[in-house]
Amino acid sequence: GGYFKAGLQHTTWMYVVRLNTGGLLLYSPVYCGKELVDWIDTIKGLGEVEVILSPSAAHHMFIKSAMDAFPKACVVAGDSASVKLGKAGLNVHINYSEPKGRQLTDTLLSDSLIVSVCDGDPNQECVLFHTASGTAICCDLIYGKNDKERGSVRSDGAPKTQRDAEMERDPEKWAGRVFRRAFIEGSPNGVIPIYRYWLLDAQTFMPLKSPIPDQWTAERFKEDIERVIKMGDSLKIRRVLSCHVDEPLSWSHAVNVIKANWDFLLTPESSKP
Repeated sequence: GGYFKAGLQHTTWMYVVRLNTGGLLLYSPVYCGKELVDWIDTIKGLGEVEVILSPSAAHHMFIKSAMDAFPKACVVAGDSASVKLGKAGLNVHINYSEPKGRQLTDTLLSDSLIVSVCDGDPNQECVLFHTASGTAICCDLIYGKNDKERGSVRSDGAPKTQRDAEMERDPEKWAGRVFRRAFIEGSPNGVIPIYRYWLLDAQTFMPLKSPIPDQWTAERFKEDIERVIKMGDSLKIRRVLSCHVDEPLSWSHAVNVIKANWDFLLTPESSKP
């Protein structure tokens, strides 16, 4: 996770994917300090780090630390993340939002992964499908495990455990409670952070770059989400890994969570469980 100057701790999960080339891909890197680099060294028998992927404009904070730790890796990011990284003096090798960059990304990963980019999403999320293991990897399509019908549940469908309840009261977990009260409880659907609504209106609030009205629209993002779900169904995906969830979700549970998260965008037909 990341530590902000005020001391706020925000937890996310990075995923390490073994490519058929023999190398490794880092999806949404967390801070690559000595402890993490040493851990990756222990699995180098699986291969060297070949690709560093920033899969969202909101998941770029620790790309520099990953580049410093693995300087030979190819850095891949979307347009908005590339702009942010460029302002920090970092060079992105492949921009998956550009037509040529999309082709290069597909070619780079074609032996191992199927790539789906949500162009209508202001964060330009990149979803990966690892068909060999029946796994999908995403970052901001899924916030938590709440599918609205059962509330926040474990991946096996069980309700919150006593341990979950204790974590809600843990003094060291205060940042999560502040986040929920500031951004979730005031959200129109009570599931995704309210700023995700704001970001969809790039003309009036927090544009990540110059607005592109014919691209960054709710209609375009809705089509992206529906395409991801259809791809997962057709590829027979069995589980989903999200940067915001601490355990794998079954495909059916993940689909319900995605539909609950983005119910205000989806058509009645596509939002049915």
